[in-house]
Amino acid sequence: MLKMSLTDRDEHNKKRIPILMNYLKLRITDSAHSLSQQHAVFRIELEYGDGLLKWVVYREMADFWNLHGRYKVANLRHEIPNLPAFPKIGLPYWNLLKEEREKHMQEMGMGGKEISKEKFNRIQRERLENYLLKLIRAVMFRPEANRLCKFLEISALSIQLATAGAGAFQGKQGYLSLHVSGGSGSGISRKGLKGFHPMHFKKKHEPKWFLVRESYIVCVDEPDDPTIYDVILIDSDFVIERPKRLYKQGLHLLQHHKDEKTTPFTEDLKSDTATTSTSPVATGKPGDSATFNGAEDPADPSTTNSAPAKKKAVRDASSHTFYVKNSERRLRLVAKNERQMDQFVASIEMMAKRSIWAGKNRFDSFAPIRMNVEAQWLVDGRDYFWNLSKAILMAKESIYIHDWWLSPELYLRRPPAANEKWRLDHLLQRKAKEGVKIFVIVYKEVSNDFTPVESNYTKTRLLGLHRNIHVQRSPSHGLTPQFWSHHEKMCVIDQTIAFMGGLDLCFGRWDTPGHVLIDDGPTGMGMAREEIPDDVQIWTGKDYSNGRVSDFFTLSKPEEDMYDRNKVPRQPWHDIGLQLVGQPARDLCRHFVQRWNYLLRTKNHTRLMPFLLPPADFTPLELAQKRIFGTCEAQICRSASPWSIGTPNKVEHSIQTAYIKAIQLSDHFVYIENQFFISSTLVEGVVIENKIGDALVSRIIRAHHEGTAWRAIIVIPLEPGYPASLDSAEAGSVRLILECQNRTICRGQHSIFGRLRKEGIDPDEYITFFGLRGWGKLKNGCLTSEAIYIHAKCMVVDDRVAIIGSANINERSQRGDRDSELACVIRDTDMMESTMGGRPYQVGRFAHSLRVRLMREHLGIDTDEMEARELGLDVRSRDSIKSSQAHSTHSAPWDPDREQQQGMHETQKHGHVKGQAEQAKHTARHVAHEIANVAAIESDRAAQEFADGSR
Repeated sequence: MLKMSLTDRDEHNKKRIPILMNYLKLRITDSAHSLSQQHAVFRIELEYGDGLLKWVVYREMADFWNLHGRYKVANLRHEIPNLPAFPKIGLPYWNLLKEEREKHMQEMGMGGKEISKEKFNRIQRERLENYLLKLIRAVMFRPEANRLCKFLEISALSIQLATAGAGAFQGKQGYLSLHVSGGSGSGISRKGLKGFHPMHFKKKHEPKWFLVRESYIVCVDEPDDPTIYDVILIDSDFVIERPKRLYKQGLHLLQHHKDEKTTPFTEDLKSDTATTSTSPVATGKPGDSATFNGAEDPADPSTTNSAPAKKKAVRDASSHTFYVKNSERRLRLVAKNERQMDQFVASIEMMAKRSIWAGKNRFDSFAPIRMNVEAQWLVDGRDYFWNLSKAILMAKESIYIHDWWLSPELYLRRPPAANEKWRLDHLLQRKAKEGVKIFVIVYKEVSNDFTPVESNYTKTRLLGLHRNIHVQRSPSHGLTPQFWSHHEKMCVIDQTIAFMGGLDLCFGRWDTPGHVLIDDGPTGMGMAREEIPDDVQIWTGKDYSNGRVSDFFTLSKPEEDMYDRNKVPRQPWHDIGLQLVGQPARDLCRHFVQRWNYLLRTKNHTRLMPFLLPPADFTPLELAQKRIFGTCEAQICRSASPWSIGTPNKVEHSIQTAYIKAIQLSDHFVYIENQFFISSTLVEGVVIENKIGDALVSRIIRAHHEGTAWRAIIVIPLEPGYPASLDSAEAGSVRLILECQNRTICRGQHSIFGRLRKEGIDPDEYITFFGLRGWGKLKNGCLTSEAIYIHAKCMVVDDRVAIIGSANINERSQRGDRDSELACVIRDTDMMESTMGGRPYQVGRFAHSLRVRLMREHLGIDTDEMEARELGLDVRSRDSIKSSQAHSTHSAPWDPDREQQQGMHETQKHGHVKGQAEQAKHTARHVAHEIANVAAIESDRAAQEFADGSR
């Protein structure tokens, strides 16, 4: 194999396609138009690697003749031992009858009897099949095998994808020329160097080898090269266009066309997987297929078969050119002949028809509803980073990270003195050395003074760890800075387990439910584990932060403190994250792949980075084998726009739509935690356009008119997290945010309170706002207090539906055309008995447990102690529910407007009270030490190896 890929060259000086031909099996199982001299069609079923990959190829008799002729020419240049002769039975049937019937009858052992056409077809297929098998044996170790691989539509990338388990669908393969059409959001492949470069221009306009896969079209330079040249994703806007040609319309007006009667193959021939059964063959007179010219042949499943109403439009369309268009780009593809073009169009149409990505989704989201999902909320940074660190540790293939800010020196487990190996950069470096491919996208700030995240430092540090780590920053700021940001936070490990929500992998986010203010002990760094004192620091260096005092600075020196810990308390950080296993993780991968590839097409990179492919959906068998099952319904939503994801004519704001719809359909209450609350108002003549505030007002008015109890509980920060006093000259942005929030909530006639009072409604009866504050004692004995910063972006509705993500309730996050965001809508089908409005009411376990957990924390209850006490019963009850509902598909998705559809043809488918500060501090340190001990003795073998690994 190494010799094939490095030294062997075919007649075109191309590398040998690295395929082991002895692992290739084939059968010719059916045929049509066997009486035609050129257009007899044969169905070739192929299998590689004992079922690793199965696919079907359709070839005409002319293709066989051309293949053999090329090998005869090659044999004259370089002798090919044992090159088989072309079977005489492959000659046209009628010539055989007229000229050499008797002779060939004797050769076939048929005596002098005349054979039926059906027997002739069978013998013809057998002889051609034997010819291909002999040809494989003759060229399997020679570079001339390239021609046979192309004939059988097999390439290095298709085998690589099959080996990686990247989906079972294998569509058409072959050469097409690729051109970008006007008005596209981005170009083709990677952005080239500035100026005109002849070699780059030549290579760009050479035909590429295309593969049609389960939800995308991918191309490479040559079939021997697995390096991806570009990817075209299927989405809800995907269409295939066939341009009309005026000369063809004129020619057809001058010709008389008569209908040709043929007997088509049965529908099972359209299957993309090989089968052993054969189907009835077409019969007729010589020349029956001539009308089709290898395209639009109803007897050939590899070509298109348009509806009668579209026959004329297809007949007048181009014979070589067609367009594929999605929400990002419109690309012109040119085939060498009409039959090849028609086969590609048919394959793409079949793929898109069966793809879940080509239909319309609930809330107009890019992603579909997923059922039987395993989902787990994670409140505050300690639990989120603990689960994330364990998932990264177990990574075997890939890690995708997308963050607004990433701190390489972040400790995922505490205290830092006992968990040096769990520092983010150390963990990623270890996995990269093990062969895990790591891809990172971080927000590129306008300036470090404006947003002090120092993304260039992050990029430099990560790239210096290992060559398997790839980093892109976005957006690029040219002459006109882009003031919107990539605000989403997500991490996907091995395309199977995903983390998302409000937590960036950066300083200041790790916290416990106790939200301790004071951390003034020794660092303990460099001490042996047994020497680490009990009062060791939990937040070291830059991690000890207070955004109301000063923002971050000198991040390149992460170990240095920013404040005097004896005088300045830290600002506690409250946040909510989400862990998803299974199909939603694949959806987040697809989003990441779309972002990554868009950046590759639009940014100049000195380092060559690969295009990524979206993973295929898990099959039911894969989910069962991996034991991935749960009781939740989940859907990924996002805010995405032309600037952020490269869709020139589309803005997605499915997060806002989900918030509004959930509020409108609520029965009893909504509970919201968010960093901001700006919506549906008028501020200094500027209209705030997102409609979440309108939805709340409308729902309250309806509850008032119906005389039913309904309430909105909203928790937001007491003040924006900016380092300036409200009356200082530098606090203009802080005062503007507060003005917008006040105008949304209670100030003026356009506020929620003002609109309710206009309707004669007392707002206090229906909606309440809260902030959180904690307190502690400095080393000198003085009491201190600080607002707990609410950074969560979450809504719980009726304890049935929960929305968790990165989107704030403001214009930047909700409109879609500004900041890019991610959120997940979750509804648990595991129902519990509860009481609301004085009546029995069933609630979902996921949403109910999340809301109760948040309220317990905010009321000062020791949630760790309570959860530990409840854990035994809860685990047993949940396990019994999971086992009984593991494969349940009877629960219909929550789709009130019946928006969920599939395929190109849209086939419809179903204020904070805290206890004793010292006690909270002691609890936090106790939990941190317990975590360190668990890390040392964790039963998971991989974690044990990591904890006790090389020093």
